[in-house]
Amino acid sequence: MPTATENKSFLGRLLLWQKLALLVAATAVPAVVLGCFYFQQTVAGIRQARGEIDGTRYIKALGSVAAELLTHRGREYAFHDGMLGKAEVKVDHEILLRALLPGKDD
Repeated sequence: MPTATENKSFLGRLLLWQKLALLVAATAVPAVVLGCFYFQQTVAGIRQARGEIDGTRYIKALGSVAAELLTHRGREYAFHDGMLGKAEVKVDHEILLRALLPGKDD
């Protein structure tokens, strides 16, 4: 004939502090998983923001170069029409290119 201890369920065999520890662990696992998802999304948002900042810097630099190209077209037209001298155009372009492209050294 089975004894009373053999008929107890799993939780019935545990002590009170073990039952409480099991309860805390069972509720902590979803909180940890949600925390991991939150930090992953935060890191992804930070990466996207950094990418947008880099893109803004690139577009800003590209805009000044594009503006200089438009100015160059106007100066080229004026130079070919004889309104400007060759030396004046060359000096202006050298100064502007050095200002726009600081990494370019001759």
